[in-house]
Amino acid sequence: MMSGGVVIYVPDNVTVERPFQIVHWLDSGGVMGFPHVLVVTGRNASVTVLDEYLSHDLETPSFVGGAIELVVGENASLTYLDVQNWGDGVYHLSTQRARLHANAMLNWSTGEFGSTLTRFETGVLLEGDGATAFLQGIYFPQKEQHIANHTLQHHRSTHTSSDLLYKGALIGQAHTVYRGLIRVDRGAQQTDAYQANRNLILSPKAHADSIPMLEIEANDVRCTHGATISQIDEEELFYLMSRGIPREQATRVIVDGFFAPVLDRIPLRQVRDRLRTVIHERLGY
Repeated sequence: MMSGGVVIYVPDNVTVERPFQIVHWLDSGGVMGFPHVLVVTGRNASVTVLDEYLSHDLETPSFVGGAIELVVGENASLTYLDVQNWGDGVYHLSTQRARLHANAMLNWSTGEFGSTLTRFETGVLLEGDGATAFLQGIYFPQKEQHIANHTLQHHRSTHTSSDLLYKGALIGQAHTVYRGLIRVDRGAQQTDAYQANRNLILSPKAHADSIPMLEIEANDVRCTHGATISQIDEEELFYLMSRGIPREQATRVIVDGFFAPVLDRIPLRQVRDRLRTVIHERLGY
């Protein structure tokens, strides 16, 4: 049922200086779409890809069932950024997989803001020795939006590393679910893996669930994980308000600071600026 797709192939020893941009656009409701993105890099290749999913608010529901496949060759580098900012009425389910060969490097950034319901299943397979993956994501649902992220960092070879940081803020009656797993196979020694999910609740009816997990079969590894779900610290608000900053503006300052560690890890400045703009719109300025 694939209804559209993009294939990007970068041959061995080729560096693409300017980023590719892919835009998936829905201009009407009552439709189903099944986009498929495949990015393959050869040995010693390098490329950056920006993948966007956009629409206005839709009067009738639409469904998008997408797939993303990333294959990073030996000693290659891939920077991949996918931004989901559908309007209301879109239901988006996406299966996302990456496979890294020896000494490959993947920097994968995700922004999730729109749609009525979003569920992303993101898996990274570190198949070659010395492979490295950086995964960062931000989400900011409002009203009655539901956003779910299921991630897998699968280490199959020696001396591999992965670093995941997902942060979300929730307002209205939004609901988020994060479920992440670090899996280290038998024999994948010298693995270094980190997983963190942080959630900031900005209204009394918003709700976040976070389930980080480890599954380790090797005995010479360093794997850590953690999750937090909290409201804004009233002492932080008091500190800012005592210096003449109104409560609403002080809240915005704290939210900006909350997202800063993730945004700072995104390599493209124009993407960082766009995500900050969406965050500010959510906060009403």
